[in-house]
Amino acid sequence: MEGALYAWAQRHTMNPDGIAYLDITDAFLQGAWKNIVNGHWSPLYPALIALTRACLGASARWEFPIAHLTNLIIYVCALASFTFLLREMRRSLTHLREPEWTLIGCTFFMSCSLHGIGLSLLTPDLLVACLVFLASGLLLRIHQGDSSWRLRAFFGAALGLGFLAKAPMLPVAFIFLALAYVASARRPGRLRKALCSAVIFVLITAPYIYFLSKTKGRPTFGDSGRLNYMIFVDQSIDEMNWRQIGPGQKNAVHPLRLIFQNPAIYEFGTPVSGTYPPEDDPTYWTQGLQPTFDLAAQLRALKQSLFTLFSIIGRQEGSLLLGLFLVMSAGYFKRRYFLRQWVLWIPATGALVMFSFVLVASRYIAPYLLLVWLSLASAIRFPDNPTTDRWRRIILLLMLASPLTILGIGTVHRIRMALHEDLHHQEEADLYPWRVAELLKRSGVRENENLAVAGMDPYSAVGWARLARTRIIAQVDPAETDFFYDLSVNNRILPALAASGADAIIAQRSKTHPPPGWQPLGGTGLWMYSIPTPKRSPDRPVAQ
Repeated sequence: MEGALYAWAQRHTMNPDGIAYLDITDAFLQGAWKNIVNGHWSPLYPALIALTRACLGASARWEFPIAHLTNLIIYVCALASFTFLLREMRRSLTHLREPEWTLIGCTFFMSCSLHGIGLSLLTPDLLVACLVFLASGLLLRIHQGDSSWRLRAFFGAALGLGFLAKAPMLPVAFIFLALAYVASARRPGRLRKALCSAVIFVLITAPYIYFLSKTKGRPTFGDSGRLNYMIFVDQSIDEMNWRQIGPGQKNAVHPLRLIFQNPAIYEFGTPVSGTYPPEDDPTYWTQGLQPTFDLAAQLRALKQSLFTLFSIIGRQEGSLLLGLFLVMSAGYFKRRYFLRQWVLWIPATGALVMFSFVLVASRYIAPYLLLVWLSLASAIRFPDNPTTDRWRRIILLLMLASPLTILGIGTVHRIRMALHEDLHHQEEADLYPWRVAELLKRSGVRENENLAVAGMDPYSAVGWARLARTRIIAQVDPAETDFFYDLSVNNRILPALAASGADAIIAQRSKTHPPPGWQPLGGTGLWMYSIPTPKRSPDRPVAQ
């Protein structure tokens, strides 16, 4: 019920990553297989959205809600996987009391899925959490002595699907596979059954890695880690134009094409398809740029990661820390029970360490933090007497106070948002992309036409561009927008944009009105200029 409420309240929201995934769903539905193999975005999540779109056959108006429906379905699957994990923990630790353990687990899960990850963003993180919970439950069952071949096959399949959901799962999967081998020590057929999981994992992951490596011309399982390292550790990439900055600046093999200077205008209509090509495959535009290791930069990134990690824990689970401190002080924390859950907290710790070297974000680490919290909670054991029963209830309520409070506030906020949208839907900000898309159609913009954007962050335009079924193929650097509204400069810019293949220019309204020939798009704050000039090849000289 809680997840459905969150999904309903956020059904019209969209993020740039979600637009890139929706573009890949088009490739699935159209059979354009070469556009599915992508160095940055993994295929499983858009495949599930494509399946939902194919089943419901919704129009563009309902495309965003349909995508959020997929998120809700994944949320239900994640809940089922987590329930399986809780049951396996309960089997291995008989001292856990069923009602209290279920309450703790459900609170942890809702805090992780609804607050840590969320349903407002179209990202595969909840899908990753679902598969992490499933793999953890299967690993616990292996640790408890179940050595069936079917279990090992399911375990390998869960890890393989985890990689297809998100590339960073590959190193985490290796930890899971190694622990499965160690967990089945002194059992007959140990090596053969470990190999069974590994073979299933390879059979699922190898085809995609092969085609991706073939497309990139080098061995790779994904370049998102390289790109994120350059953005957040090296800080040597300009995310707006995908160009390397700072000392030792190099040129990418396929940079965004500079077609005008003062203001800087970049064109990127080919060869990457999609609503906004720089977002649809950033690894193509940054190919040839390599991160450089700098100890000071790495230490700075680790410091920031630790700060973010402690901020997340303090903000979302502060009462858990306080309750755990009281339990440990009173001697109710049994270390042997915590150590018995090593198959849970070792891979979780490994994942946390991996992310800390590049970037820690709540939606990345939420499932792994949850595994650590479950391991710690399972180690609490109170003696069976009336006095400790009362203290157990007090400490339990104290530990759950913070996540329950956050969830309660979030629920009230989502209800108010949903009611406000239903009563005042014309003013709801989430419907802004659809209103702009409709105004573009009324202004003569047809499907599959190319647009240039100016005076705005292009990432803020991808929602309405997607709904209008148009492509953004050129952009004016937002930092140089003032030049764009100068009449003399504007007269020289328009031919360059026309030569780029743009059919129209969409600009954010500035302090002054744009030059003659522009028309406003309703009350959206956007202006449009239609370009009648024939298109040209992107291979052109730079205008001054």
